Amino acid sequence: MEVFRSLINDGDTEALYTYRSSEDPPSVFHGQPVALRHVTTDLSIVLFDFPLYYMRQDEAMESIEQALTDMGEVTGINDEEENLTIIPREFDLNQNYPNPFNPTTVIEFALPVKSKVELSVYNLLGEKIVTLINEEKDAGNHQVLFNAINLSSGIYFYKLQAGDPSASSGQSFVQTKKMILLK
Repeated sequence: MEVFRSLINDGDTEALYTYRSSEDPPSVFHGQPVALRHVTTDLSIVLFDFPLYYMRQDEAMESIEQALTDMGEVTGINDEEENLTIIPREFDLNQNYPNPFNPTTVIEFALPVKSKVELSVYNLLGEKIVTLINEEKDAGNHQVLFNAINLSSGIYFYKLQAGDPSASSGQSFVQTKKMILLK
C-alpha cells in the first residue's frame, strides 16, 4: 500500500478505492488506497490490490467496465437482465454451499446440452431420500435449493445423472458429492 500511496502523488494517478476498516479502533490500513487508475497517452493501468469478489457484484462490474472504457476498449459486460447465457463446455456438478448446512443448501450443476436430468439425495446406506429433479433441462447453469428441515443431522450424498445414458457420443454424466447436515 505504501507504493500505491506514493503513486497517487503523481498527477496522472487517482485512487479508485480506499481501504475501509470496520474494526474499532480501525486498522492501520484504514483510508489507504487499494485500487488505482493511471491513464496517460503512453500508458493506461488499473490496479486492484484485492480480489474483486470482495466487492458487491454491481460495483465490480462497474469498475471493470469503467477501466476498459478509460482505456478505449469496447466493453462486453452484460447483466442478467439482458439474458446473456453462457453455455458450459462440459457437464459439471459443483459442491453444495454452504456445507455443512442447516437446513438449506444450494446445489449447482452445468449442462452443455439439453439433457434428461435426475438429481437425488441419498443417506449413508445408499437409500434414496428424495429426488429433487427428474425432468429435461436446457443447456446452461442450474441451481436447486435443497431444504433438509425434516432430516436428521448427518452425512448425505447427492447424485446427478444427466444426458442420455445410452448415447455413444459421450453426452452422459453421473457424479456424486457429499454434504453434511448439522442441526
